[in-house]
Amino acid sequence: MVNDNGVYSLYIDELSSVYTFKICTEDYSLQYGSTDTFEFDVPMACINAYGNNFRVKQINGNSTTVYGATLLFDYSNPSAPTLTVCPDIYLAGDVTDWSNHKKGYRFIKEGDSYVLRTKDLNGRFKIVAAVAPEWDAQYGGVASIKSGRTYQLQRDGCDMTIENPLGDIELVFNKVNNRLTVNKFSDISGNLTYYLTGDFNNWNPHDERMRFIGSEGIYELKIPRLTGEFKITTPDWKWQFGSMVKGIKYNEVIPLESAQNECNMYFEEPIAQEVAITLDMNNLTLSCIGMPMLYLVGDFNDWTILPFYAFDYNDGTYTLNTPHFTGDFKIVDREWNIQLGTKTQEQIEAGKNFCLDYAATVGDNIRFDGIDNANSDTRLRMTLKADGIGNKPTSITEPPLITNSEIHYDYFNLQGMKVNRPTKGIYIRHNNQISEKIYIR
Repeated sequence: MVNDNGVYSLYIDELSSVYTFKICTEDYSLQYGSTDTFEFDVPMACINAYGNNFRVKQINGNSTTVYGATLLFDYSNPSAPTLTVCPDIYLAGDVTDWSNHKKGYRFIKEGDSYVLRTKDLNGRFKIVAAVAPEWDAQYGGVASIKSGRTYQLQRDGCDMTIENPLGDIELVFNKVNNRLTVNKFSDISGNLTYYLTGDFNNWNPHDERMRFIGSEGIYELKIPRLTGEFKITTPDWKWQFGSMVKGIKYNEVIPLESAQNECNMYFEEPIAQEVAITLDMNNLTLSCIGMPMLYLVGDFNDWTILPFYAFDYNDGTYTLNTPHFTGDFKIVDREWNIQLGTKTQEQIEAGKNFCLDYAATVGDNIRFDGIDNANSDTRLRMTLKADGIGNKPTSITEPPLITNSEIHYDYFNLQGMKVNRPTKGIYIRHNNQISEKIYIR
């Protein structure tokens, strides 16, 4: 149990009236049970005794199961401890086939209230405790409710419906006074601030570099590179948006979903570069443009796309430092939708500019016979101007021949942080002459 000023809390996935339980110390020197009638959400007086175990009450003689509950053991006054069992709160209705513990419809405790954010709340519903088979607690109110208003609910009240139920909806239920507030996202979206939050910034929802800028429901964000999973969030995490689309592609419009701790997004590209994201909160869609990752493939690596031969991109230029190679090659993207080669069959030479063409699926390879006196330490630097593929030059240049014994290397990860002892993975290796991407097996 977690101790908060003498109040210990523990979340239990399931409690059944078939079993009994106690609150005790690890060595059983203190054991607490109760002789009170078991009730939910009501503090039960505890006694220090052997026996008198807690047991979930049976309802109408039936065995009862609680599908998720928080136990609050109040030991702030050791002479009069209490236990309160607070079942999870769910929405039950036509959208859940009247299940009172359907995944995705559980209210989350935020401060003094319980909050559910859901989508398209068609039909009738109530707010209920996750107790089965008999419903121990259910709250209803007026038959038709509207966004932007607060309603007084009653236990065993009437089924409710929402006017204009389509779209993202927020239900805020205060269990102390049984009040329900209803908000439609479309009514409040213009007053919110949105951030890109994900693996790349340790899921920090306050990263001002990742704040979307815009108005009237259209927001934009530009970032140089993006890796891993991410979401669109408000800084308080109350609103989170993801997508069911697996792998975002450039130049596609994808639908967003209101998603608490689910539906994380990611790009098909392992590293999204020069990304511009457009967020349309009026229609809940997201679209992106960016620069594709390019790879060197050829005879030397069996025409296989490998991270070791991925170009770095920065400010309109792709660069790659690679070991010396010979033979035919191309520059391609991960799906081979972009293939850069030559239509002239002209052989490329180190140190000279060379114009590329969009290549056919088969053929149009570039020929490179290497440089004179090359050895295992020889490196080649390739530079590709991205703003004019097909009419701007790329060049292969030859650095001085040096041996490993003459080199002091520094290693950096792909986020630019220095690594003193690199292990397996992809790194940037740098000395005073060249920087290169390497893969340590």
